[in-house]
Amino acid sequence: VMTRIAGLCIAAGASTRMGSPKALLEVRGKTWADTALTNLAVGGCDPVILVIGADAERIRAAIGLSLDDHSVTNPDWEQGRTGSIQAGIRACPDADAFVLLPVDHPLVVPEDVAAVVDAWRNTDARPAVVRIEHAGRGGHPVLFDATVAAEGAKLEPDAPLRDALRPHRDRTVTVEGSPGVVVNVDTPEAYERLRSNG
Repeated sequence: VMTRIAGLCIAAGASTRMGSPKALLEVRGKTWADTALTNLAVGGCDPVILVIGADAERIRAAIGLSLDDHSVTNPDWEQGRTGSIQAGIRACPDADAFVLLPVDHPLVVPEDVAAVVDAWRNTDARPAVVRIEHAGRGGHPVLFDATVAAEGAKLEPDAPLRDALRPHRDRTVTVEGSPGVVVNVDTPEAYERLRSNG
């Protein structure tokens, strides 16, 4: 039986430090939102969902209507990032696992998504959580199964998701990813560095 792994790109925050919606910034000629959704899909997730909140209309218009059925708006995005993750989880009630990729990790590659998906799919006793790291530092994407998702759905919207992941330490697997898994771009300076490095 094929399992369903939903990919969630979280792009609901206000991008305050960046000054404009991170989802619409570009890397290699594609928006960050598009990049993340492509990484999730090519890496083995289906469906892929973009969770938006702040600037939702602007992002939806800019990315194109083809995403209509692949985006979820969290009207309460200001209450916290976990609330946006919860909105994505609710949109995929029949998923067996979820891969979470924040939009501000534009250097992640599809192979990183595939690494967490394969580690979950190809392990006899399936892990509850698959983390990714590079050179010993933890990064994104992270995969968690439906049981963990159900626990995550009960958290307060501003509680860290790790509160749902932590109890499953003994069923957590870690895989090695590309350097991009630990690159979080959330200031104009970091974005300029990214652009000048091509």
